[in-house]
Amino acid sequence: MRTKIVTLLLSIFLIGNSIQAQVNGYAQVTAINNANTILTVSNVNQTYGTFTIGQRVIVYHTQGNVVSKLGNNSNFGQIGSVNNVGRFEITAIKDITYTSGVPTSIELTVALVHTPEISANSNVQLITYPEYIGYSTTSAITALPWNGSIGGVIAFKVKGNLLLNHNISADGAGFRGGLKSSDAGDACDNKTYFSVDSKFAEKGEGIYKINNNKYKYAMGKLSNGAGGGNPHNAGGGGGGNFSAGGNGGFGWQCVAGTGGAGGSSLSNEISADVSIAYFGGGGGGGHQNNSVGSNGANGGGLIIIEADSIIVNATKITISADGLKAANSTGNDGAGGGGAGGSIVLKTKGYNLNSVRGNSLTISANGGAGGNVPSSDSHGGGAGGGTGLLKYLDANAETVPGLTLAFNPGSPGSDDNRSIRVSATGGVNTPGIIGYGASASLPVELMEQKVKCTSTGAIITWATATEINNNYFQIEKSENMTDWKFVNVVKGAGNSNSALNYELVDDDTGENLTYYRLKQVDYDGKYEYFDVLSILCKMGNSSLEIIGLNANDNLLSVYLKTEGFSSVKASLYDMNGKIIAFKNIDNPIEGANLVQFETNVTNGIYIVVLEQDKNRVSKKVMIGKN
Repeated sequence: MRTKIVTLLLSIFLIGNSIQAQVNGYAQVTAINNANTILTVSNVNQTYGTFTIGQRVIVYHTQGNVVSKLGNNSNFGQIGSVNNVGRFEITAIKDITYTSGVPTSIELTVALVHTPEISANSNVQLITYPEYIGYSTTSAITALPWNGSIGGVIAFKVKGNLLLNHNISADGAGFRGGLKSSDAGDACDNKTYFSVDSKFAEKGEGIYKINNNKYKYAMGKLSNGAGGGNPHNAGGGGGGNFSAGGNGGFGWQCVAGTGGAGGSSLSNEISADVSIAYFGGGGGGGHQNNSVGSNGANGGGLIIIEADSIIVNATKITISADGLKAANSTGNDGAGGGGAGGSIVLKTKGYNLNSVRGNSLTISANGGAGGNVPSSDSHGGGAGGGTGLLKYLDANAETVPGLTLAFNPGSPGSDDNRSIRVSATGGVNTPGIIGYGASASLPVELMEQKVKCTSTGAIITWATATEINNNYFQIEKSENMTDWKFVNVVKGAGNSNSALNYELVDDDTGENLTYYRLKQVDYDGKYEYFDVLSILCKMGNSSLEIIGLNANDNLLSVYLKTEGFSSVKASLYDMNGKIIAFKNIDNPIEGANLVQFETNVTNGIYIVVLEQDKNRVSKKVMIGKN
């Protein structure tokens, strides 16, 4: 199902070829209303990208409460269900509320299809998604590094050619590596998987956000974040993404595993949907008791690029989201693990490298290497990070001459391995490269449809941004949101990359509140439903009358008819008789007037009351979606 509904907003395009080092603005989403339309935001960074009305944005579910096993055993940190974590959804801004010039609340044009998780173990980001008409780089493009609240993402769209003169890099911009331990511990410990005590090395970050410090340290992995080294001098594990990270080396004279466990593979979750991609997990820190250990390394970030074509205009250009290599231990202590490769999502109709001129492009999300231990004694080397991810849509990135795909695991850190304990291991060698056909599309925003009263009934309008295999639209209506009946069919365009507008008039609206829904049907019979709209279009001759109710986006618009010119009081009550909104029309015009209750209302039944002179009319309205 590839047809997407869009609102007719003024598109925001940046025209020209001056490209900065970063292109995105970021904000953390701390709350969302029940309708999935209004986001409360904080930690706003608009240095290189500004949140404005009409601006396309990405809602990215960076972290969530995904871990199902938190017991002190080898299953610690195991993932249960990721739900929507890792999903990105493209939408646009309808309105912004500011405090001291900084956005604090952002309203989207329509409800998000996938509800973000807001919890102590989650993080949701809002990221600007700029659009350019033609795009020629003048410097390397980088991501704001992930700081635990925002960052880690490069995302933009080009209408026309993306001309690459410079590299695009989210290397090390993903989940952060864990810190080396404090100077403590000289007895092997292979039984502690989590701890609040920094005598164990810190775990790397992953898609499960740690909000309880008792899980912060020790050798158990935590989702795709690697475990830290345990006493005595064990190495940190490697972060995971498409493939799992390696395990840290055993510590000094330890006969059982005390190294950090490698971060989990997310390949099953990644393969489920084109709009799911993850940061690389951070490597675990190394254990030290002589102040010469090393920290775990950061994973790679996320790159999302749409362009009609990608033209490489220089030699050795790279688009990369590599995990970083961990620093070496500088003596007889454990070393940190490498970060996992991040994720890259590319949609383009073609690549032009001009190989005659020697131009080349490397797309990579490699795992970082574990840190080495230079001591002649046996201490734990750091593990290698797991492989990252490439999802390419439309043009096949695997068959272009001069284009190299590099999705390799990180190598383990070296140590002398003279004792009976085991050396660190590299990340698992499973390249994460997934191709989609020409019919694939990124999750373009589902924008608002509209319905309004006419002199004889109702008119439903909508527009599409893209259509693929779209046979027709079917409009259905109901008076109870349970029993739906056919209204009419509107023929679709089949395949289109241009904005198209549609409308349907229904002259049989009756005397009751009517609900409409839009069904889109492909040539193969597959279909999907969009949001439900509601309206009351009752025409009459009384001096005061409610002729229209439009419960859309959880805001209520009331259309009223009056033949007099005295003021009208409009009130909105809940079913308990509590007034929740009030408007006064001081100078109504003859004929139709509009009153909009600007307060947000949740799903339920409400009563609209109009009063003018001695006349009083009321009407129940149900607000909700199927």
